[in-house]
Amino acid sequence: QPPTALRAALSGLGSGLVAAGQPIPDVTGVCVYRSGLELLLASPSSEPPPAPFGVPGGRQGMAWRLELPRHVPSEPYGPAQAGDLLPGLLTAGIAADGGYALIDLEHLRVTTVDGPADLADLVLSTAAAELTTSQLAGWYDLILAGFPELAAVDGRATSCASLAEALDLLASKAVGMRRRLDSLDYADRADIRRRRLIDPGDEDWALTLLVSRTAPTPEQMAMLADLASDPGGIAALVPGGAEPPDG
Repeated sequence: QPPTALRAALSGLGSGLVAAGQPIPDVTGVCVYRSGLELLLASPSSEPPPAPFGVPGGRQGMAWRLELPRHVPSEPYGPAQAGDLLPGLLTAGIAADGGYALIDLEHLRVTTVDGPADLADLVLSTAAAELTTSQLAGWYDLILAGFPELAAVDGRATSCASLAEALDLLASKAVGMRRRLDSLDYADRADIRRRRLIDPGDEDWALTLLVSRTAPTPEQMAMLADLASDPGGIAALVPGGAEPPDG
């Protein structure tokens, strides 16, 4: 199906969760097949998903699955809105049954790429190019550090010459988002993902992603971990090389 079909399906699921008053499950990733898609959960949900999603057998409640009919319109659940459920999806490889495996960078918060330097750089540059041009799963703000070849691409990315410059920009966005959250009544201070679904037109709740070609220092890694902590809304993909704080 067209890429917009995935975003529309996830948008429909998000609307169903809000309408039912259900908590948003911790989705670690998504497997996309020709016949549908499967959300991989960090733990079994206490409630079944809104229709047309279901719980596949034999998975111990660790997945939600959507079966697509053979012929489906590009936006089978209506137009996708700005309030996206999983905007931080990134292609990670091939799924076991021939589909595509996507990881959710927002769930992972800070993700490092380890291995031979040339291969790690290839993974990071490919991820940066995908995130710069993708319309796969929704809107996010993208900050790039060390990818001058992508500066000419019109789109969502802000290119920075250094990781330090990118971290300053990321910190500014995190502070603004947390101040906005603190200004709400206590009853309205749901996590950022729910606020994104409830207020689809409010850009303050957009996910901000950082992709860096430069490995962070231990101090920068600690800063990234702090910025990406609760209430969410911040995620990063960086080279390995610094020991993450506290595991």
